Amino acid sequence: MVRIAQSQQKFTGAYFRNDSFLEHHDQGLFLWTMYDKDGRAFVKGSSFGRFGTDGRLVQATGFSSTVEQDLSGLRVPPRRLPPG
Repeated sequence: MVRIAQSQQKFTGAYFRNDSFLEHHDQGLFLWTMYDKDGRAFVKGSSFGRFGTDGRLVQATGFSSTVEQDLSGLRVPPRRLPPG
């Protein structure tokens, strides 16, 4: 949560929107987008979290890239489906 607050202080007026949330066995996967004060998306990311027995978030790990970068630096070849 500290990272979110730091990002919002660094980018005045910026906000996060949760695009998707999946939960299974006290673990969660969050897909999110960060928008600037004018509503333009500039960072996309995903975060993985673990929840305690009380349902509160106890651990989180996140990955992000700028919208322009869009993870193209990973150079992962596209998967092709077999014909048919």
